[in-house]
Amino acid sequence: MAARFTKTTVEEARAMLAAHPMLMYLGFAGVSDDPRKQAIFCGYWYSQEKLDQKREQMLACLDEVDTCRRFLRPLPIQPRVSHLSSGSYGLKHQVEHWVDAQGLEHQYICNGSAILAALLERIPVHRPAARVGAMHNEPNALIGVTYKATQKVIDALRRERAAEATRDWWRKHAPGVPLPRSLMAS
Repeated sequence: MAARFTKTTVEEARAMLAAHPMLMYLGFAGVSDDPRKQAIFCGYWYSQEKLDQKREQMLACLDEVDTCRRFLRPLPIQPRVSHLSSGSYGLKHQVEHWVDAQGLEHQYICNGSAILAALLERIPVHRPAARVGAMHNEPNALIGVTYKATQKVIDALRRERAAEATRDWWRKHAPGVPLPRSLMAS
C-alpha cells in the first residue's frame, strides 16, 4: 500500500531553502560580485531584501511544490544526474502537462517549485556551476529523473482519458451494443 501523501509544511520548505540560499521562486539566483547586491537573476541585480522577498514567495506557493512532489514520487530516480536527466524548467512543464492530462484545472508551476519538490523528495539535483558576477547565471538545475519516465506517465494518462471518452461516446450513441474488446476497461 502506498504511503499517504502529506502536504509540504512551511517549516520543511524553510529548512530546505536555508540549505539552498540562492533558490527562489524562479529558480537559482547567481552570486553577485558587487558588495552592495546579493544576487543576480537573468541580468537583474537583487539586493538581499529583494532576494528574501523572492524566497518568501516560494512559501506562498507550496501547492505547486506539492503537485510536483505527487508527480515525482512514483518515478524511477537516477542515483546521479546525467545527460538523460530532466532539466528543472522542462520538468515544470511536464508537471503542468500531467495536471492537464488528468483533466484538472491548469496549474502554473514555477521553476523554483520543481527544484524544491525534487530536493524535498531526496531526488538528486545538480546546479550548474555559477560564475560570480556573470550577467546570466543559469537559473535551472538538472533533476535526477529522466524525461522519458516523465513522458511515459503523461502518455499513459492521456491514453486512458481518450479511451474513457470513447467508451462514453459508445455508451451514449450505441446503447445496448456491447463495447468492442479494445474499449474494455483494463
